[in-house]
Amino acid sequence: MPDPTAAAAGLAAETRQIFGRDWLCAGRVESLPDPGCYLTLQVADQPVVVLRDADGQLRAMLNLCLHRKLPLLQGRGKVAAITCPYHAWSYRLDGHLRGASSLLGQGLCQAQTTLHPLRLLVWQGWLLLTLNPGAARPTEALAEVARWIAPCDMTGYAEVLCEDFRWPIDWKALAGSFIQNGAPLPGAAGSQSVLETDVVHLAAAQPAGTPLPGDRRHLTWLLAIYPGLLITLTPKCLWYLCLTPDGADAVRLHFGAALAPGHHDDPDAQALLAQVMTLLQAVQDDARDPGLPDGAFGRYLASRLPA
Repeated sequence: MPDPTAAAAGLAAETRQIFGRDWLCAGRVESLPDPGCYLTLQVADQPVVVLRDADGQLRAMLNLCLHRKLPLLQGRGKVAAITCPYHAWSYRLDGHLRGASSLLGQGLCQAQTTLHPLRLLVWQGWLLLTLNPGAARPTEALAEVARWIAPCDMTGYAEVLCEDFRWPIDWKALAGSFIQNGAPLPGAAGSQSVLETDVVHLAAAQPAGTPLPGDRRHLTWLLAIYPGLLITLTPKCLWYLCLTPDGADAVRLHFGAALAPGHHDDPDAQALLAQVMTLLQAVQDDARDPGLPDGAFGRYLASRLPA
């Protein structure tokens, strides 16, 4: 039987050394199309909000009121301003304080008081953020990923569904089982490509004459951007999981699917998305008994959690 003390210590180390330091995915940029659109998530036990401000700029901030450090926003939605549900302190969409019930008594200056900002960047439509102000930008390693999947650029894919789950599985089991024996890429990534066969039907091949020549029209790319972004990419669609631990034996999942440019009105799109949904159970089953992490993921863990 697992030692709960050791499990708690291991989770604390992973939270501190991995999720508190590396770049994590919050989802797709098209999920925040308009000013005021926001999403929330937990990153290394810190509540975070990602939103589009009044000028259309994307921002990430700690989702904590400056007054009592209580959460400001929940889930996903759209707001004109951020208002604390507890004591009605309010903030502009850029995070600056605009009103507080006890502002004068606290001796605060509105012009210099803002929600704590976090680093945020967009790569091929993915919202990537980090709590670590000193984390190296991941663009160099991800440039190699982009070259490997070219010309199947994910920037133009449009998200058509998303859901959130909690599974009673160690996050490492899910991340490690997603790609088995994948060829390693530079940086914190693993990869594998699969030709469409009688077993693998998700390749969703494009017709001849499209930008993907020959067998590349039938390829499915499996991408793991460690620690928490798992992508299945095809010429017609992609589906993904963003994961963060929720205790030592559970994982929070954000699941989504997106269609490639030119396929939003494809008559086969709904059937394809239904097939994607059925794969979630298979992913969960595969993660129940993954064995010890090896390959690219094992090396990633060893680099972040030295013995």
